[in-house]
Amino acid sequence: MYEHLIRYGLLKMRKGKLVLKRKGPVSKQQLFRDPRFENCRRNMTDFKICMKAGQLLRRSLTGFGECDNQLYQRLHSLFNKILKSDTDYQKGTRSIMRGDFTLLKGFQFNRKSDLTNVDILLSSAEIDSKKGKAVLDVPFINPALFQFWPDSVDAVEISSILISINFDEGTCEESKATSKKIFRKEKKPSPFKLITQVKETENRILIHCVAVRFFHPEVNGYACQYRNSNFNPAGVVGVERGK
Repeated sequence: MYEHLIRYGLLKMRKGKLVLKRKGPVSKQQLFRDPRFENCRRNMTDFKICMKAGQLLRRSLTGFGECDNQLYQRLHSLFNKILKSDTDYQKGTRSIMRGDFTLLKGFQFNRKSDLTNVDILLSSAEIDSKKGKAVLDVPFINPALFQFWPDSVDAVEISSILISINFDEGTCEESKATSKKIFRKEKKPSPFKLITQVKETENRILIHCVAVRFFHPEVNGYACQYRNSNFNPAGVVGVERGK
C-alpha cells in the first residue's frame, strides 16, 4: 500500500510502525502537489483515516479490560479492511461509516485470552439500536468455569460498555456497567443484567464490548486484580448502526 513512499525513502519502519522520514530525495511540496504522487496521497489519506479510527476507539476503551501490546496494529489492519469494503468510492475518499463495520464483531482486544471461551456472555448480549441500549443478561455463571482459572484467583468481575461512535466526525459517547464480584466459593451465583445506554444514536455505530477481570483474595479489605493477560479476556460482542 505504501510502496511508493518507501521506494522514495519517505517512509520507513520503526518499532513495527510506518513513520515519515524528514529527509529524502522527494520534497514535501512534490509529495503533496506533483500529479505523479496522486496514488501516494490517496494511500496516505486512507492510512490517516484508519489511524484516527483506531485512536478514537482505543480512547473510548480507556480503563476497560485488558489489551495486548499489538492492539494498535491489529485495529489498524481491521479498519483498513472495513475502509476497503466501501466500494462505492475510490481510494482516498472512502469512509469507515459506509464500510462493513460489522467486521468489528468478535474482535478481541486481548488476543492472549479469547472471550469466546466464555460463550454464555456472547449469547447473552443484545443491542437496541433505536433506544441506544445494550443489555448483557447473564442467567448464571457455571461454577465449573473456576476449574479453568488460576489457583490464586478468588473472584471474577464482568464489565460491559456501549460505545456510540462516528468515525467520520471523530465523536463518541460511552456508557459502562460492572457486575458485583462473583466468588469462587459461591455454589449458585445469582443471575444479573448489565444495562448500558447512550444518548446519541443517529449517524452513529453502536459497539458493545465485554471484559472479564479476575481478582486475588482480599487482603485488609482490598482485592488486587489478577494481572496475567492470559486470563483477562475483552472483546466486541455486538455491533449495530444507530437509528
